[in-house]
Amino acid sequence: MLSPTVVTDVSVDDSLLSEELFGPICPVIKATYQDAVRLTNISGPHPLAIYIFSSDRSEIDHGGFAINDVLMHYGVPGAPFGGVGDSGQGYYHGKYGFMAFTHQRTILEMPTWMDKLTAFRYPPFDMKNMSNFVVKNNLGFRRGETMEDQVVGGSRSCLWAATGVLVASAIGVAVKNPQSVRGLFL
Repeated sequence: MLSPTVVTDVSVDDSLLSEELFGPICPVIKATYQDAVRLTNISGPHPLAIYIFSSDRSEIDHGGFAINDVLMHYGVPGAPFGGVGDSGQGYYHGKYGFMAFTHQRTILEMPTWMDKLTAFRYPPFDMKNMSNFVVKNNLGFRRGETMEDQVVGGSRSCLWAATGVLVASAIGVAVKNPQSVRGLFL
């Protein structure tokens, strides 16, 4: 067993800094703000944790981060803990740990009444059904004018927007609670 050890007067080229430390060793490097940022950027991608004792904050890509303290970020309840890049994948603790070790998947049970709205997707494709797939060439834009100069759409665009909102709402309700919608349309 190795006792907790603080190593002072460590230089940037010290072999102690050549790899991640997974033991109770704390190398201390005295540096200016500019030297610390430069050292962090050249020492290797994505350290597991950084402990800075300073009154200035900086933006550095890292795992955990503690200012004027060490290891305390690990014990914050409900906060994610984990590295990035070479120092680890994902986060742990609470819901973050659950999500890291679970595989989320989407399951959509489309209500049968939706087939009436989406039937154009299925064969046989005839000219009547194909018109649903055609992108209109005239969207109301005129060449040579800025967007501010153009008036796009008209009274029908409000109708299409309202229809879109209603269909999206119906799909949202159907996906969130298929049982409540199923009784209305079957």
